[in-house]
This record gives sequence, C-alpha cells and structure tokens, in this order.
Amino acid sequence: MTEPRYSLRTRLASGLTKSAAALSRATGRGDGAVIGGRVGQMIDPDFLANLAAGRRIALISGTNGKTTTTRLTAAALGVLGNVATNSLGANMPHGHMSALVKAGATPFAVLEVDEHYLADVLKKTKAELVALLNLSRDQLDRAQEVATVAAKWRTMLTGAPEVHVIANCDDPMVTWAASAAKQVTWVAAGQRWLDDSWVCPECGSRIERHGEQWFCVNGDLTRPMPQWQVEGDGVVDPTGVFHEVHLQLPGRVNKANAATALAVAAYFGAPTLRSLPKLAEVTSIAGRYATVVRDDRVIRLLLSKNPAGWLEAFDMAEDAPTLL
Repeated sequence: MTEPRYSLRTRLASGLTKSAAALSRATGRGDGAVIGGRVGQMIDPDFLANLAAGRRIALISGTNGKTTTTRLTAAALGVLGNVATNSLGANMPHGHMSALVKAGATPFAVLEVDEHYLADVLKKTKAELVALLNLSRDQLDRAQEVATVAAKWRTMLTGAPEVHVIANCDDPMVTWAASAAKQVTWVAAGQRWLDDSWVCPECGSRIERHGEQWFCVNGDLTRPMPQWQVEGDGVVDPTGVFHEVHLQLPGRVNKANAATALAVAAYFGAPTLRSLPKLAEVTSIAGRYATVVRDDRVIRLLLSKNPAGWLEAFDMAEDAPTLL
C-alpha cells in the first residue's frame, strides 16, 4: 500500500498523536493510545475517517473475546500483508485513531470495537466486515442491557446493506441482530452462558434448546446453518474440510475465537492453510492468558469480568492441578 495523501491537518494530527502517546509512555501514564487519539481528533475532527480511507477494514465486537479474536484475526490476515490493529484493547474511537497512526500505511486493519461504539465506528471507517461474537450481561453500572445492544446492532446493520457480517449462530441475540444484514457468514462458536438468551428478542416468546439447535417456540427465530464450526481440536470450513487448530491459548472458547478469525481472514482472501500456523504464534494478549514462573511453578493467568467469562475460565481451569 502506498502512503496515503493526507491533508496537512491530518498529517499534523498524526504527528501530535504520536508525540502525545510517546509522552504518556515516557511519564508512566499508560501506553498513550487514548490520549494520542484524543489530541489528534482535536486537530482533525474527521481524523478516524481520514486514517481509515484506503484500507480494507474488519471490526470485531462482542461482550467477551474481542481482544483475543482481534489478535488472532490480525495474525491470520497477516499472510496477505501488514495489518493495523489495536492489539492492547483500546477499543473506542480514540484508541482506533492511535492504532492506525502507529501502523502507518497498511492494506488492512482489524479493530476491536466496544459494543456501544460499533455503529459510530462502522460509519466513520466504512469497514466492509463486522464480526459479532456474543452478547451477555456485563458491567451493568455503565453498560446497557443485552437486548438494547442487540437492537442497536440490528438497526445499524439494517442501514448498512453493503457490510458483510460474520456472526455466532449459537447466540440468539447475535443471530437476531445479524439477521438484519444482507450478507452473513455464520460461525458455530458456541454459547456456554445461556442466562441472557432464554427469550426471543423478536417476539418475547421462550427459546427452546435441543443439543446444538435452538429456536423460538413461535417460530420467529431459529438457529441458522453454520458455514464454519468448531469440532473437537479443530475447525470445519465451508467446504466441509476439517483443519486441526494448534493454539498456545487454553480452552474451547479460543478454538471458537480462532474459527471466527479464520472466517474473517478467508473473506479477505487469506488461504486457511497459510493462516493456521500464524494462529499458533499468538500467546498472551494484553496480559490475558499470560504465564509466569514462580518457585519453579508455571502459573497461567486468566481474566474474567462477567458471568459468561467466569464460566469459560472455570472450563479452562478444569485440568489445572491447583486453582487460586
């Protein structure tokens, strides 16, 4: 990708973004992702849109797994060229601005986006793909109810017919939101936490579950047929081919995150066989799943912030000899 021809205002904003971020790191106030973008936007009100222009962009959103899936997707897509990404989890617009400035000219960008900012970021970046992972209760002191977020996503996709969506067909809330899109690739990524999706978001009737299948008893919503699905230690692609997935990250949930990453990369034209080895190179993501050694013991750190995340963490910890 050739260096984009930014306006003088955008170039000045980019320079000040880098300087503000560097100053923040030098003074120990953080990695500078947020303050850098904030300074840049003060100079260029259209900073995010201008930085996004000319790139093929994927946005990753959901309650849990955004940071990990974004990192895996950037690795899988990296076989086609350099990828700009907010790998440390600054997932609001100022963080996106800093990530794009830091990366420079890249043909691709994979951005983790907070669920509540997704519509705004999609509008400004003109991303061609959105991946929707899951929806569950989370930090209700600041976050909206699950059904409210799903409704906002649905409205967003109704007004963006050109956007391709990759969505988790095992989550009724995500399925309802994604069904408004014109183009959807379904991934059977699983849903262990069920307590936020017993009611159909379309009509309010009960959701029935039988094994992997689920449906609204009134027939208003049914689990779609997946094109990608997790199976054992690997992923089955849309042609029915099984690919064994080797990860340094624990748990079935990360196999699901890998399936979404492969689906996104494949949409952009990345051969799955080339992307698979790149997934195995991903280790700790912004401290998530990090290992430390203390007294000759290897300790795995797991991050959980809500009931759905705790359920996945307990699953990962089942084989651990000791749990703290």
